[in-house]
Amino acid sequence: MKIPFVFFILLLIFLVDYLTLRYYYILSARKKPRFTRRLITAAVPSLLFILIALVTFTVSRNNIEPHYPFFFYSFAVFVFLYLPRLVFIPFGVTGDLIAWLKFLKARKIILYSGLPVTGLMAGLILYGMIWGRDDTETVYTEVKSKAIPASFNNFTILQISDWHLGSYGTDTAAVARHLRIINSIPADMIVFTGDIVNNYASEALPFTDVFSKLKKAPYGNYAVLGNHDFSDYSQWENEEEKQQNNQQICRFIENAGFHLLRNQAVPVIKNNDTLWLAGVDNWGLPPFMQYGDLAAALNNTGPGHPVILLSHNPTHWSQEVQGNPDIFLTLSGHTHGMQMGIMTKNIRWSPVQYLYPQWAGLYQHQDQYLYVNRGIGFIGFSARVGMRPEITVIKLVKK
Repeated sequence: MKIPFVFFILLLIFLVDYLTLRYYYILSARKKPRFTRRLITAAVPSLLFILIALVTFTVSRNNIEPHYPFFFYSFAVFVFLYLPRLVFIPFGVTGDLIAWLKFLKARKIILYSGLPVTGLMAGLILYGMIWGRDDTETVYTEVKSKAIPASFNNFTILQISDWHLGSYGTDTAAVARHLRIINSIPADMIVFTGDIVNNYASEALPFTDVFSKLKKAPYGNYAVLGNHDFSDYSQWENEEEKQQNNQQICRFIENAGFHLLRNQAVPVIKNNDTLWLAGVDNWGLPPFMQYGDLAAALNNTGPGHPVILLSHNPTHWSQEVQGNPDIFLTLSGHTHGMQMGIMTKNIRWSPVQYLYPQWAGLYQHQDQYLYVNRGIGFIGFSARVGMRPEITVIKLVKK
């Protein structure tokens, strides 16, 4: 965690607390306490944040496996307490400007008008914490392409991504529900596009029996590694220890019934037609590592043969995949839709779109397609607000 960012968050917390107190006393018409007392009261949450940040930093830098559910739920509570009030602040500042212009009565009207917005935001976050986090949505979509072999017309691929098992601790109930839904959906192939854990192989151990129930699709189950599957988010005693952790993660994925594709491709044969399925290790723009090797993955596919690519980070599509006409479809995850936003028929918005131009759903560039799955799990923020966990069913349709 960078020091300037920490100071920015501290300043933001302090301002939200201080201004909340200020507007509370204006609305309640109660006598304001002394300025120093208000400063001290507003500073207490900032000190608490410093303590939590120090604990988190110590844990992450000393290879201590954190209790993810506690940290992530604590952060969700933090968002619940602060984001609605942050939304209220512009109403307060506008009210202050009105008061400065001598329209004192109008200030309270503006402040009161901000309360429903604040309440709505608080309600949405609370819903996301209690229900939205595990309210799985099955999304059906079609990819139409001339590149699809005739035998693969109407071929279905079930995509899941970003399970982040450590976020659930030892509670296997939600993941068991995910698997029951997956097993109930007819699909020719199942693919997982990375991030089975947050960092440690031990996160997956409570789920060994649960994943033994995952069905085997007729044309196979395949997976690739995401950025969190490479053990990069901790300080290890040595490189050997890190690699052992990574190998254990790979072993869990394979024991769960997936064929793990690491910069390689396999032929999928149906009748007399062949479709290649390629998978690369995580490839992303800095600060993410570029473990993926697209050239190696396509080494044995041969030119002119249709390829579906599994690549965790959607930026790989725009940076390396576009312009390779054999890859008519890329399947990615990674963004989670930031676990917060709006996804309706007519409105698609999330803060993550300012970081990732392709962040959820189906995208097209000439004759190439990308589908970005919003993820089935969660990380950091133990909630999903308007951005439901996703299971995707993609039907291939030959033009």
